[in-house]
Amino acid sequence: MLRLKIFDIYWVFLFLSIFGALGYVTHINTKTKNNFAILRTVENLKLINSEFDTLLDKKLQKLDSVSVQAKLDKLNQKMHFLMQEDMHNKSDDISPKFEKVSRSFENKIALLKEFNTHNNALVDIFDELYVRQSKINTRYYFSAISQIANAMVIDFTKATYTEFDFLATFHTKIETFKNLIEVNKLVDSELIIFLEYAIDASNHLKDINTIVMENRKNRLENDLNDFYEALVMFFENSIQKERVVSYILFLMIFCSLVALVIAYRIDKRNKYALIRFKKAVENSDNSVVITDKKRMITYVNEAFEKISGYEAKDILGKKPNLLKSGMTKEEIYQDMNQKLSNGQKWEGTLINKKKSGLIYYEKASIVPLFFNDQLEGFLAIKLDITDIMESKNKIEFFAYYDQLTGLPNRIKLQEVLFDMIKVARKNQTRIAMVIADLDRFKDINDALGHPTGDKLLSTVALRLKNITQNKAFLARAGGDEFVILMECVDSDAAIIDMSLMVIDNIKKPIAIDNYMLSINASLGISLYPDDARNVLDMVKNADSAMYEAKSKGGDKYQFFTAALVEKTQKRLAYENAMRYALRRGEFSLVFQPQYSLKTKKIIGAEALVRWNSKDFGQVSPSIFIPIAEESGMIIPLGEWIFVEACKTFVDWKKHGIEIETIAINLSSIQFRQENLIITLQGIVEKTGIDAHCIEIEITEGYIMESTEKNIKILEELVKMGFKISIDDFGTGYSSMGYLKMLPLDTLKIDKSFIDNIPQDYNNVAITQAILALAKSLNFNVVAEGIENQEQEDFLHLNRCNMGQGFLFAKPMDSTSFLSFARQN
Repeated sequence: MLRLKIFDIYWVFLFLSIFGALGYVTHINTKTKNNFAILRTVENLKLINSEFDTLLDKKLQKLDSVSVQAKLDKLNQKMHFLMQEDMHNKSDDISPKFEKVSRSFENKIALLKEFNTHNNALVDIFDELYVRQSKINTRYYFSAISQIANAMVIDFTKATYTEFDFLATFHTKIETFKNLIEVNKLVDSELIIFLEYAIDASNHLKDINTIVMENRKNRLENDLNDFYEALVMFFENSIQKERVVSYILFLMIFCSLVALVIAYRIDKRNKYALIRFKKAVENSDNSVVITDKKRMITYVNEAFEKISGYEAKDILGKKPNLLKSGMTKEEIYQDMNQKLSNGQKWEGTLINKKKSGLIYYEKASIVPLFFNDQLEGFLAIKLDITDIMESKNKIEFFAYYDQLTGLPNRIKLQEVLFDMIKVARKNQTRIAMVIADLDRFKDINDALGHPTGDKLLSTVALRLKNITQNKAFLARAGGDEFVILMECVDSDAAIIDMSLMVIDNIKKPIAIDNYMLSINASLGISLYPDDARNVLDMVKNADSAMYEAKSKGGDKYQFFTAALVEKTQKRLAYENAMRYALRRGEFSLVFQPQYSLKTKKIIGAEALVRWNSKDFGQVSPSIFIPIAEESGMIIPLGEWIFVEACKTFVDWKKHGIEIETIAINLSSIQFRQENLIITLQGIVEKTGIDAHCIEIEITEGYIMESTEKNIKILEELVKMGFKISIDDFGTGYSSMGYLKMLPLDTLKIDKSFIDNIPQDYNNVAITQAILALAKSLNFNVVAEGIENQEQEDFLHLNRCNMGQGFLFAKPMDSTSFLSFARQN
């Protein structure tokens, strides 16, 4: 009777433990899902912050109040969700970070509302200023007051919300304008209204300056990142703690079952006790497996059947290794067998495979069963911890892997490289880091949209996986940059082979939606220990080599050399000097005549920019133009070139020089400006030039970017009277289809094809093909780089319209061109 009572106590304790464990596991799953909802909410807050920054960058555009309010409502919704989750009581680390995020968002909202008020007022003021300026120009044509008014409007249109250096000058011009009215005793109401609007504009700009400065001080992005990292760390620690608790519950259940087995062995004739034991085991949510001493399965409960998918009839008489997935390390099985053979209990985690083939995780505890000191078999109790392990894996994935491509991210890359360097230092082996950066990816992303760009990155990632599989470590460092790490590289040959495979595979055409895209990559290579001995230097040197490959036209690899450090520093020095060059008046224009091959008369001129730096002297355009394009300085420089070229052409006309056109190069970067058409139209009106006299030169690279938007821009320019030509034709990849779509007037044959004709058969064939193509499409042709009489005679014989080159005249300043044109 005493035994029966003890058995009943064990039975009740077992069921209470089982239900407690089940409830706790359910609690863990609910909490894990909630944790992911919180992380997703913080990521949404990052996007909202980015959208707010975008709104604060708007220039002379009225903000849509409905759109702004929608973003504010979305923010309030996300912040309300986080408040409901009681961030203040999560941990001592999370609470202050959440407070920082809340305060930063309140500050940014206030800034946005204030910015909206001033910006919209500024847009209305600009419209009024523009109208008044036109009337002032009509009434006071070419007077000092008209020029000051024009200068103020131009300053206003050039102003950005990121640089406010022009405010002092703008205020001075307001005072000058005011003095001119007073000195000349002008009582024109248009002048008074214009002055009032200009003063209002100055005041609003000062307020916006203050807002922008305050926004730059706002550390919301950093606060959000700190908050996100604190949450990830807190959730990881929380899961670890909950795993410990679940293991303790599991151990309690295991001890109870062992006690039941012992009680069953002691009193096996007690039928009532046997039934109770069977009910407890069969109704347990944990898998229970009993084997004989040869480890053949003699019993499984219903939980085992439910979890594994095997019915008892399929598994009885077989060994448990039927569940092996091949993913559990062999060392774990060796430790298990050794302990069980010694009569000891074994505990550990197994990765098993269900009958369906799905993988699942189990926390297993196996104990030998003895009766009268004789081994009778083994009892295994296993807890399904798949949900816990998958939650842990998901958190690790968010922290260490790129969500778009599934590749390791920059954090994981740095950890792996750090470990590789430790091993290489110990074994005295070499490591190669190859950084692959996609050429002109931003153009595709801007032209076709981010979804298309993401699909392109995913395809490139898949191709690189196929190349590097089992050979190297592959990661996405961010944006359009991928990194390959190669261990134990004895010679450069293996690195070169890998680099060539990367280049060849990336450049293969990629079909995405309705587009067939082609893209190249520039590769930079850094070696340990040859070039660097730590992670930071490895990355920095590989980056320098990659930029060198890109500067050479891309689609190639480049090993790091010591000379690249000096070149990188020199490039940064050029960029810094260029930021002040326009203001210092260091840029100038020269003009190369374009002439008729038939009459030898000047038909036009091409405007070319030169930079005489106070720090570096004469700097080649091949050096400073790419730097200007990459840094964005091509926008103000290109506008200055356009204005000066138009002024010079008008001046020539006044001096009796009758030439047809002035050719001006526009960078593809300039075509991304939202206000390009308005800017060019304003320059034409201001300088008084006829738009029909301006030939805008674009590159073949721009043709490859010819989206519907770009084509509309060219068509609008043609409607305004501008002529369009393709510069350096033949060096890119433009197709007949693109040429037929675009409103072109002229093709300019690149100098590289004119060199060595008529001796070079290939150049002759290419030049004749371009001339034939131009004739079929009714385009004019200008041959660049004519340097000798044989070249000119060949081109004239093959019906080339125009030419330019040193044979006829070198580029010259405006005064020299005027004299040369009069003599010609």
